[in-house]
Amino acid sequence: MRFFNRAEKALSPQVTVILPAAGSSTRMKGVDKMLEDLGGAPVVIRTLQACESAGSVDHIVIVTRQEKIKIFRELCQKYSIKKVTAIVEGGNSRAESVQCGLRAMPKNSEFVAVHDAARPLVTAELIDNVVGVAKQTNAAILAIPVSDTLKRVVDGNITRTVKRTGIWRAQTPQVFDADLLRCALENARKNGVEMTDDASALEAMGVKVSIVDGSPINLKITTTDDLTLARIIYQQIGGNQ
Repeated sequence: MRFFNRAEKALSPQVTVILPAAGSSTRMKGVDKMLEDLGGAPVVIRTLQACESAGSVDHIVIVTRQEKIKIFRELCQKYSIKKVTAIVEGGNSRAESVQCGLRAMPKNSEFVAVHDAARPLVTAELIDNVVGVAKQTNAAILAIPVSDTLKRVVDGNITRTVKRTGIWRAQTPQVFDADLLRCALENARKNGVEMTDDASALEAMGVKVSIVDGSPINLKITTTDDLTLARIIYQQIGGNQ
């Protein structure tokens, strides 16, 4: 993979954050989590503010549903989000939406950081940390070690306890050499690779992905309970800026 050689890259390669926000919020009981209030601003704005504050981030591409493009554009203007260079329509799956984001990102960006728009408690420091490692290794993700006891369950009954040694919970941002991610997503599409996150596509090609310490508060809002917890945390920490 000659074009993934760090020696051939720019000394300060540019980074684009792709923010998938095209989900239907099916587990939010009809609530659009992206537009819900979090400390006086919509959830998606809190996520964007963290990306905006990160010194390692040069550009942001939002991938959303067609009917939300205008809404997000107006929100970016209202809250002075300057790094957003494109807001585009997503696909039918997360992988397709990420590919839409890759096509829309500036041509001079050599690295891409894919971050869940529904993780508004990420900090600029976490983003900068994982970007820094990815620039050295081509691929890095935030993650935290599992602390709970894990049980394998079949038909409502425990079949065994799973050893948690070496088991980590993946978070985002997940940061990759952009060409490498494009190659991995195309490989996953052609070979029917089951993807639960973007790193899965690289793993399927045998690419080593580095782990960078994430944070327990970098939670993903999936349910209304998650939103309640995020509001409590945000109030306690005073925001991520």
